[in-house]
Amino acid sequence: MATDTEGDSVATVQCPPGTTVTGGGFHFLTGRPVPVRSSDMIGNGWTVIVPASDQPSTFVSLAICAG
Repeated sequence: MATDTEGDSVATVQCPPGTTVTGGGFHFLTGRPVPVRSSDMIGNGWTVIVPASDQPSTFVSLAICAG
């Protein structure tokens, strides 16, 4: 997970070589779920952006890959 210039948290996962992303999403591991700014296919992976919040939480991006 990384932080962008606006303080948002960003998590990206890529599909392995030879496969194609067909969908994706996210899962909160800790803390209270907070609103998600975006959850989209980017390239051959999935990226989730969560706005900066005073509610600490940890999340992961999930990609569904086929091939």
